[in-house]
Amino acid sequence: MGAIKSSSAPTASRPIKDSQEPLRRSNVVLVVDDSSKMEEKWKKVEATIEALAPMVAKYYRAGLETHFLNYRFVDRSQKREDVVDLFKIVRPSGQVQIGKKLRGLLSVYLDDMKNGNSAQPVQYMVIVNGRPTDKQNENKLGSVLEHVAVRLDTFRVPPSQIQIQFIYVGDDPSAAEYYESLASNLETCRNRKMIHVSLQPGASLNLVQYLDRDDNPDI
Repeated sequence: MGAIKSSSAPTASRPIKDSQEPLRRSNVVLVVDDSSKMEEKWKKVEATIEALAPMVAKYYRAGLETHFLNYRFVDRSQKREDVVDLFKIVRPSGQVQIGKKLRGLLSVYLDDMKNGNSAQPVQYMVIVNGRPTDKQNENKLGSVLEHVAVRLDTFRVPPSQIQIQFIYVGDDPSAAEYYESLASNLETCRNRKMIHVSLQPGASLNLVQYLDRDDNPDI
């Protein structure tokens, strides 16, 4: 299998461009792999979030919500300076337990919907550098995502209710293939285009292009 080439999803149909536009009502949630595998990519990720946080704060009502796979606290940085301070605290260590983290976040969100609480559409951007290491069946990523799709079908909500963008920043072709197969399998089995994959192994990382995907769920 050859080297990974950078790829990205098409840009959304309504890009962010006008400071006078109303604030978007959807929520933007960033999930960052802070496992030991991210050591070499950590500065790249920090610089990306520094650029992303103030833009999300400007255009999205709820601002940017950031979770890490191993660091337990939720961050809602709005400025570059906040992100700099955050990355002085969070350092890469531990395992790549993506399934466990997403299962926890998505379960809370789906339970709110079940209980009749108003749930805004949400865009999850998951930055990863390795395949999941979850061992328990309930936390295996494929099972977690399929369970979410089944529950969304039960609620009869549109594809734009939950969108998940996996951004793979590593250089292992088998790991990249794994994430791409998740997206295709879910679309084939559940007919729900909820998962998207981008390969960004290079020196720079662009997350802004994924904002507002909920306005165009067909991409």
